[in-house]
Amino acid sequence: MDDAGKRKEAVVDEVQAIELGDSRLNFRARAISGRLAESPGLSFPEALATESELEGFYRFVGNKRVTAKAILAPHLEATVGRAAEHGTVLAVHDSTEFIFGGESRKDMGAIKQAGAKLHGHFCLAVSADGHRDPLGVLATKMWTRDGSPTQSSLRKKGASHAEVRGMPSEYDRWSELIDEAEALVAGKASLIHVMDSESDDYDLLCHLKDAGQRFVLRACRERKLDATATGSIPGEKLRQFCGARGGSSGSGGEALAAREARNTRIRPQTRPTPQSTDHDARVCSHDRDNCKNAVRHRDAQPVSDDQRRYGARAQCACRHGAG
Repeated sequence: MDDAGKRKEAVVDEVQAIELGDSRLNFRARAISGRLAESPGLSFPEALATESELEGFYRFVGNKRVTAKAILAPHLEATVGRAAEHGTVLAVHDSTEFIFGGESRKDMGAIKQAGAKLHGHFCLAVSADGHRDPLGVLATKMWTRDGSPTQSSLRKKGASHAEVRGMPSEYDRWSELIDEAEALVAGKASLIHVMDSESDDYDLLCHLKDAGQRFVLRACRERKLDATATGSIPGEKLRQFCGARGGSSGSGGEALAAREARNTRIRPQTRPTPQSTDHDARVCSHDRDNCKNAVRHRDAQPVSDDQRRYGARAQCACRHGAG
């Protein structure tokens, strides 16, 4: 059996458990799923080859009994089963936009150009064994923007943080899907929630910490750390802390140093002020590699390998007699 055949068989087996309250709808769901699994990259008119199949699909999705929740139910159950087999899995969260051209449509958010837009937020279970095999969806959320005031728009108009605090916000989707995924898994697997920099918010961090959940967030803001809780130096900030502990291992710290070196274009090192001596002397302007006073040579300020790679050179702090 080729890959397309295996994919179709797996999808049809998963959809066998679908329950839409009508045997005809259940049968149609399995038939449509099989067709779409054969060619998942095609549009509905392309994948459903005959006119009768396409018309049946439109009647199917137009039925009030057919909801996204009901269609996803057997897939969510199968995803939990696969996650339980792995024990520990990554729950990867992210958002995307679905933009449709043409005329605006009812119940869909308008955009500045012609067309309409939907927003989606998803939680995907991925194996944590290094292979990153996709195991299935754990939670989804769809919404549109109808032009109603938001926290950010009101803040721009001068509203205080206290006035807008507690208003519904799109940002709530992060905590909502975390809770939804945890409730679905119900302890059958251990989830490590992985989120991008948009999730870097103090309220969300508190929510995760209070619930005792495992997580990895990409930092967006430069935060001052609690020295007692993190073992950092008093007053040390997040990027300094990560760079100091990752720099010698060849991982995150070096990558951070290299990125900051590129962004700041590395300012030339400043020569140290020469100390007074009992003879006429000058500060050597050689770089370390070209200094002829090899025995006494020393760098004014050390330069890391990453900085050297991006063009910085250590200034020599040796002193040579004028004669």
